[in-house]
Amino acid sequence: MKTAGLFENNEVMAGINKFLNKFDISITYNMEELLNNVSNISSCQDLEAILIHSSARPKEQHKKLLYNIRAILPNILLIWFCHENEKDEQFEAWAFSAVGLKHIIYINENGEIPVNRLVETLTAEHERLVQLEEAKKQKQAVNTKLLRVKPPPKEKIVEKVVEKKIIVEKEVIVDRPTVVKGLLKIATFSVSPGCGSTSMAVRLGKYLSQHGKTAVIEVDGSDSLQFAKPTANCDYRALKKPEELGDALYELYRSGFNITVTDYGCLFKINSDGSLDRNQEDSINRVLLKEFIKADVKLGMAFTAPWQLEKLKFFTPGNEVFEGLCGKAYEELCFLTDGEEDKAEKDLNGIKCFSRDTDTDILIQTLLPDIAVPKEKKQQRQYGIFRLLPRIRGV
Repeated sequence: MKTAGLFENNEVMAGINKFLNKFDISITYNMEELLNNVSNISSCQDLEAILIHSSARPKEQHKKLLYNIRAILPNILLIWFCHENEKDEQFEAWAFSAVGLKHIIYINENGEIPVNRLVETLTAEHERLVQLEEAKKQKQAVNTKLLRVKPPPKEKIVEKVVEKKIIVEKEVIVDRPTVVKGLLKIATFSVSPGCGSTSMAVRLGKYLSQHGKTAVIEVDGSDSLQFAKPTANCDYRALKKPEELGDALYELYRSGFNITVTDYGCLFKINSDGSLDRNQEDSINRVLLKEFIKADVKLGMAFTAPWQLEKLKFFTPGNEVFEGLCGKAYEELCFLTDGEEDKAEKDLNGIKCFSRDTDTDILIQTLLPDIAVPKEKKQQRQYGIFRLLPRIRGV
């Protein structure tokens, strides 16, 4: 095993070398000379370890020394010698992490070196390198053998020419509802008793059921939903108590429903002059109002007779009572009337009004443009490739 040494003087290096020769280990190269003439490194292919004595350089140059050695010999084992009373834990920690120092040999106060440990360290490194070299040779031998083996001749494959079909696209518009994800909440209510909020809720539920799993909920206690015709993908529920609405909506969401249409009935008790009827204890149900505010669309049903139109003033932007109860919810609010929707919209200062006879499809596309019907393309008609070839060639 050949090593390089850097010691305080040549006498010390010669003494250590004499001892190591007994174990077939020699300090063949002088590290000082290699540092002074880096070009000689190429002739040191058999170098396996470097022995460095701390006394070879002043303490302030130790880091620079190890950096320089590691720069020209990045993979060689480094062994550091120093006197036991000159331990520098900070430097040692740096050397282990920065330059990959593997071993430190401490010299006792009598100048004695633990040679057994030194020999064991060098022997273990030599055996490791020998094993790596043997593994490398075996791998090369296997690769060489594989290259010499001729691959079997490839079988001739006769390809059959098969007539393929070309698909010619033709645009076809297909009406397919978009499935709503999440929980879309729609609220219907009547400005006056009997305006038809329940009928509108059933109508919306039937239509929206093609866009997702829908539930129509009745909370005004009228029990009118019992007369609704069963519809696929649409569930009807009549709650006994207003307090059950919050839990019911949460349960529907957890059960995978996409849309809820809640009929609040005559939620606001309004006088003919557009003021809230404070004389009635149930002029406003705070429990229902809490869920009403959360609705994404609030659809009011109203009459347009002269004594009924005045009630719409309650919902006019700027009404402190309505805004105090519901906030400025005008973007989600609209009304369906039995006629004169333009006049009603004017009285409401721009809040959208529609005729209750408006087609449901148009109404949904206006109020809920996010679930408008998309257009899709289908592929139709197939032609044999040989039928198209004359056309392609211009024949």
